[in-house]
Amino acid sequence: MGPLAKALNILQDETDVQMGWLLPTLTLLINKLERIHINSRYCKPLVDAVLEGLQKRFKDMMAEPEFIAAAILLPKFKTAWTSDENLLNLGHAAVQEVLQMSIKKQ
Repeated sequence: MGPLAKALNILQDETDVQMGWLLPTLTLLINKLERIHINSRYCKPLVDAVLEGLQKRFKDMMAEPEFIAAAILLPKFKTAWTSDENLLNLGHAAVQEVLQMSIKKQ
């Protein structure tokens, strides 16, 4: 439960957390839990339940262009938090769309 507690502490921080922290934190948590699942003998049902709950709760957010763009735009994360090119392309497209809309308004 250590990785889950650390992720909650990061996301519940009242001073330094931004929307861009959500997807990198969740991605890292899911990766850690998957590694724990492989190496665990006794906690597999618990890890399965947590992973299933994360997927159920955050599945839509993990594919939301606005959240992906927010993570990409944070210098701390950029594109290092995922290797999924489809997600990164979705985030880049969202950023480009916002930039084009702001140019048109000027």
